[in-house]
Amino acid sequence: MNTVVYQHRRLDTNEVFYVGIGKPSRPTIKCGKTKLWKNIVNKAGYSVEIILRNQSWEEAVEVERYLIKYYGRRDLGLGNLVNMTDGGDGCSNPSKETLYKGKNRQRRWNISKDELFKIYIEEGLTRKNIAMLHNITESLVKVYLSRFNIKKIK
Repeated sequence: MNTVVYQHRRLDTNEVFYVGIGKPSRPTIKCGKTKLWKNIVNKAGYSVEIILRNQSWEEAVEVERYLIKYYGRRDLGLGNLVNMTDGGDGCSNPSKETLYKGKNRQRRWNISKDELFKIYIEEGLTRKNIAMLHNITESLVKVYLSRFNIKKIK
């Protein structure tokens, strides 16, 4: 019974661009938001509007889903919200971007420390080149370089 439903409004147009649910501190937390959300906030700023307080999770999910449907998701061409799902558990009707990120988050790369050292240091390939060659994201290359503690000396 300690769940809130909130929305974020652009300061320049007063338009609602995000709807969410969570603990009372969640509406003001910026981490974990999409690049599009951050772009709007950096450009226009935002205000937080608490719609409901002290709701059960189930009640909050119902209201969040209703509001997302009401305002419409931008990625589906239905409105202005930058939400990437239909709400609730965070997994209902995810966008292609969200699915792609999830697949890459769980993806493993079968490469040894020696192989990575060879292509990054000895052959001098960039992270971007390595990612393209191995059909993975550049961020995954970065994770492996960090995990193996491989750094180029400048």
